[in-house]
Amino acid sequence: FRGRRAREIRIKMVQVLDQVRGYVKRSLGQKCYNTFFEKTQFDVPCAKLALSKLLGLGVVLGASIVRVPQIITILRARKADVSTAMFALDLLSYTITLAYSYANKLPFTVYGETLFMGLQNLLILFLI
Repeated sequence: FRGRRAREIRIKMVQVLDQVRGYVKRSLGQKCYNTFFEKTQFDVPCAKLALSKLLGLGVVLGASIVRVPQIITILRARKADVSTAMFALDLLSYTITLAYSYANKLPFTVYGETLFMGLQNLLILFLI
């Protein structure tokens, strides 16, 4: 890409990197962010915090696709031989957990999987 299009792409990339930088800074806190990215030093408590945040994010990302194979199977078969009560109770538990976590201002990486699991269960309930 050359000219104007290349400039637009560079601007978008800078904007995305700024958003990622802001997320990392908010997640790790100013002290750990400075330790890792400005001083480029290793600090065990900061490393534990970073690992915890990464694992939480991995769980959220994994939960966002965990029921996709089941949804695809239901869509292909145009019927489902699953328990409606189980999915309804599952959805209720996710809703309660989500409301509690949000009300207590917990980090999204702590409860984010409940949102995605609940949405997938809701979709399955509509399909069955």
